[in-house]
Amino acid sequence: MNHTNRTSRTIRLALNAFIVIAAGFGIVVEAAVLGAGTALTAFTIQSNALAMVMAAVTLARDLRGTDPGGPGYQAFAGMALTSVLLTFAVFNIALRGPMGGGHPVSLAGVASELLHVVVPLGVLADWVVFGRRGSVRPWHPLVWALFPLYYLAFTAAYRALGGVYQFGPGEPQHFPYFFLDYETYGLGQVALWMGFIVVGFLGTGYVLYAVDKGLAALSRSPFGAPALVTHEDRRDR
Repeated sequence: MNHTNRTSRTIRLALNAFIVIAAGFGIVVEAAVLGAGTALTAFTIQSNALAMVMAAVTLARDLRGTDPGGPGYQAFAGMALTSVLLTFAVFNIALRGPMGGGHPVSLAGVASELLHVVVPLGVLADWVVFGRRGSVRPWHPLVWALFPLYYLAFTAAYRALGGVYQFGPGEPQHFPYFFLDYETYGLGQVALWMGFIVVGFLGTGYVLYAVDKGLAALSRSPFGAPALVTHEDRRDR
């Protein structure tokens, strides 16, 4: 393995270790501040937990020098990426303003920024720079789009069992996000909002599919730069 590939491998190991630590720290702090019941049932925590697990799997694979994974691994890696990108987008577009411009400088504020901004951007950087090119299949975005639908079903079941969310002082909330509150806004409005989210999820997935194909073609071109860490490089370690 040449110096360039050794350097890129070290960078990827460090990046995935950072994702695991940042996501784990954020989850632990959120659970301590909000309570495990509220924190662990929030989409932010569940999407970051998935990203943390996939980063840990990737880290372990790279440390062992094993194959980067088949379609199943790539499907879950893409689901983690699109899920945390949704977390990033919803928080920074729809929730940061209503929350009064974000958290004050505090441990909880740092944890929030890690989970809503730093980890999503870290996962995206890992996928763009180090991801196995040509690995995204046309059906992968359809699988990735199941995650928000799973969470909708999870939230409805949690509410039916009497679960509540205590995000701060005052009365507990029955739903973690306003666009899931079918008791206040009705099933039709929630279905419309979820439709937009799923369409956005699919759109993001197929953009990633196109980017993956484009980068794969570029890496094969005599005029394009090869991927920093290729499948063959991993097998040579």
